[in-house]
Amino acid sequence: MARDGLLIAAMALTRLAGAGAEGLRQSHEVYHAQQHALEAKLRLKMTEAESLLKAGADKQRAGLISSLEMEAAQEEISELRDQIQRMQHKPKDKDRLSVLAVIAHHVPAKAGGEARRNAALKETLKAMQEWPLTKMTTYVLTNKLVANAHVNDMVTGQILVSSDEPVCSETWKHKFCVPWEAIRALRSASAGGEPTTKLGFELVGEPKFDFYVYTESDIIIPEPTFHFWHSHVDALYKRGYLLLPMRAEDKLLTNDVIAVDCFDAECVNKTEVLKDDDKESMKLYKTSRDRHYLRPYNPYSGCFLMNKDQFTDFLHSPMWDYHKVWENKFSPWGVRETAASGLLWAPGFGKDAGLTHLKMKVWHQIPMNGVGRGDPKARIDPSRFHRVDEYKDKVTECLAGTLKCGKLGSLSLV
Repeated sequence: MARDGLLIAAMALTRLAGAGAEGLRQSHEVYHAQQHALEAKLRLKMTEAESLLKAGADKQRAGLISSLEMEAAQEEISELRDQIQRMQHKPKDKDRLSVLAVIAHHVPAKAGGEARRNAALKETLKAMQEWPLTKMTTYVLTNKLVANAHVNDMVTGQILVSSDEPVCSETWKHKFCVPWEAIRALRSASAGGEPTTKLGFELVGEPKFDFYVYTESDIIIPEPTFHFWHSHVDALYKRGYLLLPMRAEDKLLTNDVIAVDCFDAECVNKTEVLKDDDKESMKLYKTSRDRHYLRPYNPYSGCFLMNKDQFTDFLHSPMWDYHKVWENKFSPWGVRETAASGLLWAPGFGKDAGLTHLKMKVWHQIPMNGVGRGDPKARIDPSRFHRVDEYKDKVTECLAGTLKCGKLGSLSLV
C-alpha cells in the first residue's frame, strides 16, 4: 500500500511537473534551457523512494523519509509556479527594487579562454535580467573590453582595470586584483555617481540603491535565489546573520549537482543544520523545510548580495580596502576569495555569522577541475566534491527526527 501510494503520488507530480515546465517555456526562457529538468528529478525521487521502501531495514523510517522527499518535490513545483507568476508580473518603474551590480571579469590570455569567459559572462547577465521586480544598474569590470552587442545591451557600462595589470594597492598589482578593482567600483558608484577604481577615492553621500551585488563573471544567480535572499535577508541580519549563496555545479554526465566549495572529507558532517523557530519569522516561511538553514563548513561563494543596511556597514568596515584587510589580517582566505567575502570576515562577524540555504544555490559555469593554492601537488581530485543532495539529506533527517539539528537564535544572545 505504501509503495502504491508513492507511485500514485509520483505520477501525479510528474503530470504537474510537465505542466509547470511547459508554462516556463511559454512564459519565459528561465533556468537556462531547463538546467534541472523537473520530470527527470521526479523520476529520480520516485526511484529513491522505492529503494528506501525495498530496503526493509526500517520501513517506518523509509516511508517517512520517502514521503518527505516527495513533499519536497511538490514544493519545487509550487515554487516554479510562483516564479512564473513573478515573471509575468510587470511592476511600474517606481515600484521596482534598485540593484547595483559589479561583475569581475578576467579574460585569460590562453587560447580559447576569452570565448569561454565571455560566454559565461553573457549567461550571468541574462540571469540578472530575469529578476522581474528589479531595476538593474550593472557594470562589468574587466581587463579586456567585451565586444559583444548582447553583453553591451545588458550592462550600464564596462570599466577597464586601472593599468596594464589589475591593482590591489599602491604596492601590488596582479591578475588576482581584478575582484578588488570591482569592489572599488561598487563602492564608488554606491551613492549614484560614476564608478571609478581609483585608489583613495573619497566617497560622498549615502548608499542610494536597495541592493548591492558583487560576483565573479562565471556565476549565475537565478531569480528564485535572489527572491529567497531578499525575502529573508533583513530579518536574519537583524539577528546577526549573513545569508550567503551556495555555489553549485550541474554535472550532466553523472546527473549530480555538486557543492563546489565543499571538498573536505568532513565538510558535510561539519556543516550544521539550524532551524528557525523564531515566532516573528514564521510568516516568512511557506514550509517547515524552508525554516532549515545550513551553517557551512566552508562559506565561500564567489559572490555576495547585500541590502542597504549591510552595504552601509560594509562601507564603514575595512573590508572594501585591500590594504587594510591585509595589514590587519582580517581574512584567512586568499586574495580573490577575500574580495568576495563581503562582511563575513569583518570585525564583529566571522564564520559563525554565515548561513546558506538549499534555496540559495548559484550556478558555477566553468567546471571546477580541482582546488589548490598554485601548487599542482596540492590540487584536490574533483571526485571529492560533495553533492548538494548530501545537505538536503541532512535537512530531511532533521525533519524526520532522526538527526538533531540546532536552533537558529540571535548571535547577540547565543
